[in-house]
Amino acid sequence: MNRKERRQREKLRRTQGASSLPEGLKKAVSLHQSGHIGDALPLYQRFLSEQPDHPDALNYCGLATYQLGNADRALALIQAAAQVEPTNAGIHNNLGLVFQKLGRMDDALIAYRRALKLEPKKSQIHSNLANVLQTVGKFEEAITVYNRAIALKPDSAEALNNLGNVLKKQRKLDEALAAYKQALKFWPDNPDTHTNLGVLLQAAGKPEEAIAAFRRALDIKPDHAEAYFNLGGVYRELGRIDDALAAYQQAVELKPEMNAYDNLGSLLLDNGALNKSTPALQKAIDAPNKNPLARANLAGLLADGDDLDGAEALAREAMPVIGKFPNAAASLAKTLVEKGDVKAALATYAAIPRDFGSDLAPHIGFAVTLLRQQRIVEGLGVIDPLLKDTRLTANQRYALFVNRAIYAWLQEDLDELAHCLQSCHTHAEAIDRTTIDASLCIYQLYLERLLRYREENTDFYEAPTSGRLHLIGESHSLSPNGTTVTVEGISAKVVSHLLIGCKAWHLSQAKKNYFQRSLRTILQQLPEKATAIFSFGEIDCRHNEGIFHHHRKQGGDLDTIIRSTVEGYTTLVAELAATRAIRPIFCGVPAPHCERPALNALTTADRTTYLDGIARFNEALKSAAAERGAGFLDAYGQTVSTDGTSNGERHIDHYHLRPNFLRKILAG
Repeated sequence: MNRKERRQREKLRRTQGASSLPEGLKKAVSLHQSGHIGDALPLYQRFLSEQPDHPDALNYCGLATYQLGNADRALALIQAAAQVEPTNAGIHNNLGLVFQKLGRMDDALIAYRRALKLEPKKSQIHSNLANVLQTVGKFEEAITVYNRAIALKPDSAEALNNLGNVLKKQRKLDEALAAYKQALKFWPDNPDTHTNLGVLLQAAGKPEEAIAAFRRALDIKPDHAEAYFNLGGVYRELGRIDDALAAYQQAVELKPEMNAYDNLGSLLLDNGALNKSTPALQKAIDAPNKNPLARANLAGLLADGDDLDGAEALAREAMPVIGKFPNAAASLAKTLVEKGDVKAALATYAAIPRDFGSDLAPHIGFAVTLLRQQRIVEGLGVIDPLLKDTRLTANQRYALFVNRAIYAWLQEDLDELAHCLQSCHTHAEAIDRTTIDASLCIYQLYLERLLRYREENTDFYEAPTSGRLHLIGESHSLSPNGTTVTVEGISAKVVSHLLIGCKAWHLSQAKKNYFQRSLRTILQQLPEKATAIFSFGEIDCRHNEGIFHHHRKQGGDLDTIIRSTVEGYTTLVAELAATRAIRPIFCGVPAPHCERPALNALTTADRTTYLDGIARFNEALKSAAAERGAGFLDAYGQTVSTDGTSNGERHIDHYHLRPNFLRKILAG
């Protein structure tokens, strides 16, 4: 029995007044107190069959039913108790708990406030109220209420821990740190608080201290999946790839439903190991009935690589075992999209019960796969209903609105773009700033600048008389979308095709992956003999995640890494373009903005090596393009200054060039 369970049972003892209970209830309460909830429930039910309006029996039976996972039935029982005894604070508190479980946060707030009117000095009720306020994003009010709970019970480790959480969300890191330390003073063996402390320390730029906190959590609770998950994130940040892989694998083995597969998959993909089996993943294959959910999620992971038949087989084997859980069906649908059978994928997805479970990650993953494989209409058709679903977390809702904004820009739907960006602002306020995806924030700010630029420079977006120039790439391809340019004397409109997060390195791999399949799909959608610009390589040339990062963390000859990447990338593009008689033009990588954060944090030696590496990457790309008879746009030569950086005049932010840059470079 852990400390939280002991506190709950002691609370039950204090509030029940067992000596005043009817004899028929005493045995049920005793069993309930000792943790035998399943044995207590039929006794409560038997008592209620004889005295259906007894408030204590209704309340306790409702509480037991809630604890056993049937929140809907629990709600009916506890509401009946409240009708019989409306002045019982404990009943209203329990109503709040059930409303929380059902996602009815407004009703939960009403119930807790009603309970506090009846018993204003109950610390636990204040704490419960604050939890809901935190959930709905009312952080300042939550802090006030947590402090009331702590004033009434200064040793409330639970309230102190949750106060730390809400302070962390507001980036009040020093205050959050103090709250966590105070919580640990009263409950030093709480693994959740150690894990929360680790997340805070990582956000504060103290990775080694964060590792120590996560390790302490695991010492206390060796099967703490969240601690392993966060530990993997720190190791990844430090470039300790093997340690990160091991931590993520432990997380998915312990808790397959926590969606660590996305992190594990991207890490394996970035390190060329997506098609390799690992011990933790192999267990899911060897023991399908022991952990069918892991097996289903593994199918989704394998679908990112080249074993699509294996992924499909795993998903189909998991479906009968998992039943209504969407993971297996979503993984199968994802795999079918990757195999090109979109019709079957949509039919598989349509069969998933929409009202089952609280985890919408499988649905989101399917939408992302559709968008990535250029099925834009179908992908947005999945996203739009999800945005209306109350089960979305704040982070998920924010991510979906950012994605919706990206495709509104690509479709030149400026009204929808403005709406999505406003929604991004609204929902970002409810997110723990230590957990928000920084890349999404960059996209949001980037799109805001692009929208403003278009509104201020309408002459760059005049409708051309003929022609389309296709621009395929990662985020850099967004900027010129919709502008008019002149190519060999012909006016053309730039039409961008996005591969979010794709590196030249991904395209260079011998083993197939979803980026390569997506590129093939894009080219198949273009008219034969079209002209297409390929804009990949900027992510490869970032200091913290590309070629230089790999070289610094894992060694190897920098020139060899560059040549291998460029050769593989340009070879794939040339081969795919040839099947459609498409004329390829490779766009070089611009010099990095001189004010880019973290660039100036590099040592002098690292900075020199890094900037020199970008120059060499562009030289290699120019040479490879010439060897293949392809065009080349020297974005580097157009942006670099004498110190190897860009002065920022051509940039719209610290990463991306202005929309008119392509027009200028094509004009010579």
